[in-house]
Amino acid sequence: MTVVLLVALAVLLFWGTLYQSLAGLDVGTARFFDSWFVWVFRILPIPALKSLLVLCAVNLFCAMYFRIPRRLQSAGLYLIHVGLLFLIIGSFVADAFRETNDAYVLEGHSESHKNRLTTVLKSGLYEITLADTLGYPIKIWKPSEFSLGAYDFKILDICKDAIFDIVEETPFESLPQNRIGFPAKMQCVASQENERPGVLLWVRHQGWKEEERVLLSIMDQDPFVLSGGESLRLSLQQDRLPFAVTVLSSDTAGADVVVEMNGESYPRRIALNSPLKLSPYAVYFGGITSVIPEMQLVHFVVRRDYFSFVPYVFSLLTGLGLCLHFGCMMLHKREKK
Repeated sequence: MTVVLLVALAVLLFWGTLYQSLAGLDVGTARFFDSWFVWVFRILPIPALKSLLVLCAVNLFCAMYFRIPRRLQSAGLYLIHVGLLFLIIGSFVADAFRETNDAYVLEGHSESHKNRLTTVLKSGLYEITLADTLGYPIKIWKPSEFSLGAYDFKILDICKDAIFDIVEETPFESLPQNRIGFPAKMQCVASQENERPGVLLWVRHQGWKEEERVLLSIMDQDPFVLSGGESLRLSLQQDRLPFAVTVLSSDTAGADVVVEMNGESYPRRIALNSPLKLSPYAVYFGGITSVIPEMQLVHFVVRRDYFSFVPYVFSLLTGLGLCLHFGCMMLHKREKK
């Protein structure tokens, strides 16, 4: 059974890696490594990685319970099997808590934030973002006060579904401004299936005490520009990474990037199955798409995994088990002599 499972894993890993190089990282991972079965010709199901790992775990447990002798000389074998079980169980736990997000970066040398992998979108939560760097998460849908950078904010009105009425011909000073500077009104409506959040803000600069009343909507494509020149927007909550990635060049096999972290920068290449790892993050190359001539849109997959220590603990347990096993064998041979 052990030999059959090892051969099946070797074939699956080779087949899945080859498929990833042809169809892309996401499709290959979803089909071979993040599923229970692989459908051949859409008719015949064969076990995928998850199914094989469960079978391996059952085989390891049975080997420990039925086959390995319960004696001191077998301590190394038990430790090796415990390490393998820890790796399999830990991989399932890590998969349950792992966060995977997509990020798209334009290839080029521009220092614009649009060309740098600095944020990764998370779905389901919203935030008010200042200058695309500072964010205030909206956890409760009611008025509140907070500060971002050099500004004090007060949420005067907020709703999950909002209708905006722009008043262009007859501006009123009492009305707040929307993202393009026109006075506007916000009206909360009955909740629908697709949320369209809106928020009415009072904003004051802490330095020169300039006050503004601003309307923001999740539907706005462009941000509102405050009196201090900073952008302000209502958007999906973002996970700000502790590093930046600027794409210099890319091809179908990977991307040459410059990683900036803690004031330092260094070149790296992120290729298929060769990610950039900065714990607890791992950045994988996902593919490229032509936007305009001589410019590529590079797709990255960013994973945050707080159980990345599992393979290292497995390696430690396996190494100790091997040393203990061969050590016990040598002692046993000496005793026989």
